[in-house]
Amino acid sequence: MNLLKEITIFDLNKIKPGTKVQVTWYKETEMEYTHNGEVIINNGEKFFYNFIDKEGHVGHCHVNALDLKNYPGSLTVEIKSGGDQ
Repeated sequence: MNLLKEITIFDLNKIKPGTKVQVTWYKETEMEYTHNGEVIINNGEKFFYNFIDKEGHVGHCHVNALDLKNYPGSLTVEIKSGGDQ
């Protein structure tokens, strides 16, 4: 497993389908929650991922460049492992 590294708005094209990611929304607020998931689609401007939350529910979500630009302090995306990077 690779070391965790934070992804910025400029790195979206590095998140290939199959990449495992950890996405923390609303970091350090009352609404903070974290998804551990796998990227299923990436079109360069946004990526979609499936995740399993801490209660065991399976879900589907996406992150786009505007999310990262508009909430730089509260949204963190980290690559957990490879894909074909």
